[in-house]
Amino acid sequence: MLMAPDLAVLSQLVPVAAGLGARGRLTGARAWVLAWCAIQVAADLLALLLGRDGRTAQWIDYSVTPLAGATILWALSLWQRRAVARLTLRLAITLFVIAFGVLVALGDPRGATPLAGPVYVMLALGAALYTLGTRGNGEAESLWQSDWFWMCGGLALFFGSAATLAPVGAVLAPGHPELVNRASTVKSLVEIVAFAALTIGALCPLPQPHTGASLSQASLA
Repeated sequence: MLMAPDLAVLSQLVPVAAGLGARGRLTGARAWVLAWCAIQVAADLLALLLGRDGRTAQWIDYSVTPLAGATILWALSLWQRRAVARLTLRLAITLFVIAFGVLVALGDPRGATPLAGPVYVMLALGAALYTLGTRGNGEAESLWQSDWFWMCGGLALFFGSAATLAPVGAVLAPGHPELVNRASTVKSLVEIVAFAALTIGALCPLPQPHTGASLSQASLA
């Protein structure tokens, strides 16, 4: 019987499948978000398979974290209205990858992920929330038909659960295994909702350019 964590991993396939089935609707930002989904599902499926065989999967996080971080930050940079915001997110990619490399070079590679992982999560969460706030202010198009709204909302849910429920589970782990399981289940359910939102975003109508400044803004989506 599939458990919530298994369903959460499988739910990551849904936006990827939706994107492949609606390739004519893929803009630059959507394609990068779906690439991030593909990275996530590949890493999680491999981790599940290794875990069930009793083998360590720590090297997967170590290998995937810089790639996933760079991919999602680049995707979010494409939705920024202001050139300064786009540049900031792209510089954040460079700084994050360099910091990750320094952590690897200075110590045990297995020790890099516990530090880099939370930085990656908080960077992506902050970028998703910032994009939601800035794009929603004065947006002419309907939010319910906007890919950035659904995808940034889904990303905020995904990274928000990673930033809150995962640490809670780690704190409770020593003496409260039942609470840890509940926290893990809640996190998985939130992730299922998050990837459902990403799927809706992948299937949204293409943004319609207007004139002048609106045309240049639509080209960023």
